[in-house]
Amino acid sequence: MNKQPNICVVGWYFFESFYKELGKSNFKIHIVAHRNNEVLNSLNHTLTDNVGLEYGAYSYYVRNIWDEKSDVFFMHDDVNVADFDSVISKCYKEMKAKDVGHGRITSGKHAGYSQRFFYMSSSFIKIVKERYDGMWYDRENFGYIDQKSQPEDWRPRRYNDGAFHFSEMIKEINKDCGLLICYDVIDERIDLYDKGSAKIKPVLTKKEKQEKKKRSKYLKQRKKEEIALWKKKRKK
Repeated sequence: MNKQPNICVVGWYFFESFYKELGKSNFKIHIVAHRNNEVLNSLNHTLTDNVGLEYGAYSYYVRNIWDEKSDVFFMHDDVNVADFDSVISKCYKEMKAKDVGHGRITSGKHAGYSQRFFYMSSSFIKIVKERYDGMWYDRENFGYIDQKSQPEDWRPRRYNDGAFHFSEMIKEINKDCGLLICYDVIDERIDLYDKGSAKIKPVLTKKEKQEKKKRSKYLKQRKKEEIALWKKKRKK
């Protein structure tokens, strides 16, 4: 087993201060990004389709990036971590001292909503990969985090289905295989921002703004087509 953990970051918001910390880090970091940004040029990264929110990215990492031996910290990029390497080293030491067990996913005001910053031992990840082929994610969610972001005709669905399936997966693994390590990461130097707050509005380039407009037009057109198809089927 590696002596140092690896880091998986879901790329979307691209906060400058946070990515500066990643750029200075001595840990092996890989960003699974759902959209492109120039800050990625100097970092290890993979661009993937925006499907399944963070769980789609986490699952991609487990299936395609993980080295089969390292412990891993998984995290969003809408965070602020003062002295990144120091925080990871401290938290990793605490995780290794636990031996077995799992912590509440997730804690505090984020409980039951999404896995924003957590740790998995290599033994835990191995089971996730072999038994589940990665983490469950909603293959019909193309970046929808609330009613404002979804097409009007999108079927009723909980946006946090991924969090529910994640928690259920942890319960199954610990029931069948004994307690293995999967813990929330908690440190006073970590700020987890709330989705939709002013703090985490992504900074869009001119090109990204144009793509957003095209995407909006596409969704409106798709909505009309799907509604027409639904009405046609209903008549039958």
